[in-house]
Amino acid sequence: MTTHSPRGQPRKGELLMSSPLFVPLKNRSYRMLWTGDLLSSFGNWLDLTALIVLLVYHWQLGPNETAILMLTLGVPMVFLGPMLSVYVDRLPLRGLMLICIGIRVLLITGLLFVPNFYLLLPLVFLRSAIGTLFFPARQAMIRHIVPLEQIPGAISLGQMTMSLTMIVAPAIGGALVTVIGPRSLFGIEAVLMALSLLFIWQLPTIPRKQTSAQPASIDDTEAVQAKRSFWNDLKEGFAHIFTVRILTVGLTLITIGMFLVYLYDGLLAIWAKEQGIVESGYGTLMSVIGVGSVTGALLAGQFPRWRKSPLTLIAIVGMLAGGLNMLIGLGGLHVVQFPLVIWAIIFLFFGLFGAAATVPFGYILQTETPKELIGRVSSVSSSMQSAATLLAPTIGATFANLYGTGSVFFGSGAFMLVLALLTLLLMRLIKGDQSKRTPVATSSSYR
Repeated sequence: MTTHSPRGQPRKGELLMSSPLFVPLKNRSYRMLWTGDLLSSFGNWLDLTALIVLLVYHWQLGPNETAILMLTLGVPMVFLGPMLSVYVDRLPLRGLMLICIGIRVLLITGLLFVPNFYLLLPLVFLRSAIGTLFFPARQAMIRHIVPLEQIPGAISLGQMTMSLTMIVAPAIGGALVTVIGPRSLFGIEAVLMALSLLFIWQLPTIPRKQTSAQPASIDDTEAVQAKRSFWNDLKEGFAHIFTVRILTVGLTLITIGMFLVYLYDGLLAIWAKEQGIVESGYGTLMSVIGVGSVTGALLAGQFPRWRKSPLTLIAIVGMLAGGLNMLIGLGGLHVVQFPLVIWAIIFLFFGLFGAAATVPFGYILQTETPKELIGRVSSVSSSMQSAATLLAPTIGATFANLYGTGSVFFGSGAFMLVLALLTLLLMRLIKGDQSKRTPVATSSSYR
């Protein structure tokens, strides 16, 4: 029975849960997945804090070792992810996710006792490689358990979870590490992962189709398995992305957007110093980007009218983000000057636009990809974005040395703005292959 307030109106909690953003949480299967994801995401960001503190403050290592660590974390996603994702689309999702979390708990426990940097790297590499299996499996699970009309809210909640934990976990980890040390953070992470496993355990078992047709005999089975080779399956994921134009263009815009965001990791501190912004002001700018990311995901999930044309929203916010990037570049070139509060507002909107673009792209990926391909397609997408995040700091630093920080921001923003504008102008052509198609996502019976 629905509970109402004394005046017969629904309670605030009921109104909240009936909003487009939070309605996926009424779905028990998704609620279990989201809770497990919240715990594991929080643990992941604690882990990164602990690793950096362990290297820099306890082992007294320098920037070269830190760079090697970051490469060790990122390389598996770029190169192993697409290959391992072939098995995501073959194996039972729930069992695969449970195994991944179990192995990660063991590897994280190993970090408690690792004596030096050289033994640390294999554990970090293996844990990152396991993550490349878990992420596409999570995307595939969403596709199976969330109805089409709730996918925007589910994607928004996932983006908000990532943004919030990215802000909160390092802050908590930084406070705890001074009291209990970095190795104890690994212990906390292992506990969080174990708790996450309990929630993932409650997900439904998703039957996987081994072949497109049932073989009539053993000989037929062998023929089908031979035809369904590893390399054919791998190519199928890439082929789908580059034959669905809306997916191709969306992924291109998002990848370039990720590249722009990660330019800030290496150059924002330099840019801020050139503006005369002190250390606390730099921290403010980083914080408002995170707040903007949470806000953008919230708004995209709460007001999902963009579902009719998600690529249009991506292009519009791409133009806006590109324009802001150019404005930031003009600041670096000393063409314009603003007080810190104005810069903070600009960076707030930059974070908002970035998150507002990732949600409709997630919707495109989920609705324009068949269930049997979702693991491979999402992994290829993640691989391309990870490659952009790995290359951006190095490329940005190289161009900043040659042309200055302001020129890098202005040029990259102009490129993004022009590309987004071309997308809007060519939208009819891009959508041409959709005129006789409908989204391939269907409603789910796993509630």
